[in-house]
Parts: sequence; structure tokens; C-alpha cells
Amino acid sequence: MKTIYKFEVDYGRHGSLSGIFSCEKEEIESLIGKEIHFGDVLGKHSEVILILQKEHLTEVTNDEKFVELFDEYNLQKGFNPLDYHSQEEVYGILDNANNEIVFSGSQSEVNNEYNKNYSFGLYDIVILY
Repeated sequence: MKTIYKFEVDYGRHGSLSGIFSCEKEEIESLIGKEIHFGDVLGKHSEVILILQKEHLTEVTNDEKFVELFDEYNLQKGFNPLDYHSQEEVYGILDNANNEIVFSGSQSEVNNEYNKNYSFGLYDIVILY
């Protein structure tokens, strides 16, 4: 069910993040407890990383007509955690001698490839994004 949420996080004198947006309830619930990388949103070198908690979100309404109008008039404003969360991290195998990525994929794909062909010392598994 599509719902409108208010998002708020206060970082004291450094600033705050807030927004209002609509999404499927399951979508936002799947992000609870996950890392959200907002980047330098509070200034140069701020690198804001947040573990999303239920306390950061307020359910405004799930009234179908209201949500429909909210979306129709594009009333979303501010920060939406869904815009900053990478659904799946991408891993890679780094060739340390040449400083090159020789293989990339999901964590399981990279682990399998590493164990088959690259586990002999000159290679490391890295998170690309």
C-alpha cells in the first residue's frame, strides 16, 4: 500500500536532513536497519552515513486519494532515503600488482570466482559501490 512518509534526522549544529515522499510501505520497511549513504549533503567532507531506524520516519497518511494527489502534483520534497540506498553492493576482485579490477559482480559471484581462479595471494576482494 502506497503511503506518504516524513523523514527527519537531526545532526545538531551540523544540520539536519528532512523530506516528505511517497512509496510502497514494503519498500521503506525493507530499508529499516540498512546503511544509507547520503554523501556530502551537510557540507564538504561531511560524508553522512545513516542506519535507517523507524524513529527517522513518520507515516503521514495512506489515504489513496491523498497519495494520488500528492504524486500527481509531484509534492515530494527534501531527502528520500530510497534515493540514496544502493539495493545491492557490487564487489570486485582487485589485481594488486596492476591496481585493476579483474572481475565484478554480486558478493556470491565474486566469492565463487575468487575461490576458483584468484585465491593465490596477489588479489583482494573489494566493495566497489
